[in-house]
Amino acid sequence: MVNASLRGISVSEAECVLANIWHRVEEYGADAPRMQFDFHRDGSINIQLSFTDPVIAALVLNGLTTDTDGRDHRKAASIHAPDPMAPPS
Repeated sequence: MVNASLRGISVSEAECVLANIWHRVEEYGADAPRMQFDFHRDGSINIQLSFTDPVIAALVLNGLTTDTDGRDHRKAASIHAPDPMAPPS
């Protein structure tokens, strides 16, 4: 399981990021990630994504590097993946 989050992004950034995610999901024929949205009073949004396949997660999240507005959204993304070398719990 790979979890990623984008925190404090604007509505327009969220629209671009979601469009990029869905484009990549369709491009790779991947299962859609689970998503959760948190909306804040200041107008910012947090998006949490969960992918079951780490390879697909990497491919989809790589699509967040730039959007149509030319901005780099990687700085807003925080990606949490389990350590493949860690012993099973």
